[in-house]
Amino acid sequence: MWQLSINSDKCQVLHLGRSNLGFLYGFENSPLPSPVVVIDLGVRIDQSLSFSSHIYSLASKARSRCAVYFKSFISRDTKSMKNFYIMYIRPLLEYCSVAWSPIMQRDINIIENVQRFFSNKIPGCSFLPYRERLLRLSIGSLQFRRTIADLVFLFSVVSGAHSISLSPYFQHIPPSITRGHNLKLELPFTKFTPAKQNFLSRSVPIWNSLPISILACNSKSAFHKKLSAHLKDPWL
Repeated sequence: MWQLSINSDKCQVLHLGRSNLGFLYGFENSPLPSPVVVIDLGVRIDQSLSFSSHIYSLASKARSRCAVYFKSFISRDTKSMKNFYIMYIRPLLEYCSVAWSPIMQRDINIIENVQRFFSNKIPGCSFLPYRERLLRLSIGSLQFRRTIADLVFLFSVVSGAHSISLSPYFQHIPPSITRGHNLKLELPFTKFTPAKQNFLSRSVPIWNSLPISILACNSKSAFHKKLSAHLKDPWL
């Protein structure tokens, strides 16, 4: 429609599923490569959809950026270090988290350990328990922030702020006078553990447990504010 040509050199095939026969596909008489991991808009996606390789990669990049601070800056001022972390390191660890947020504790710890490491280098926070560091710096754990991001995105979908369609996996539970509010959503059925990492499987159980006073907010910012006050950070 936009009269753009397709660059076959930037095209790849990702075979998903254990029973996938892995057929060879081509474009313009040239075979397309089928790597085990592909990168789409900065997110690494593997054949198992576990996103573990993406998590290892972003944690490595974030640690490298931590090293940049200690190598390039003399100042160990608390405010400067906190601002550097919030502006240049944490965004790496949260980019597009709605797509890849992990459910396995091993992967959760890999990401959280980056914040643990950097916060331990901030004067006044060294050797304090992680919980006390978070409180002293007034920052939430990365796991908690990803949960908030999931639910804020779900609120945007439910309220129509996003035009994305999750049908047929996005369905409301029929209203009932004995089962709370009528904004509850059906939890998608999944057979395999990796499938439980998907966005709806992570966010719907928490969404259904929220009071109607939060779900009935008129704006995303109001929902974010009330949600952050209602939920408890698992690391605090």
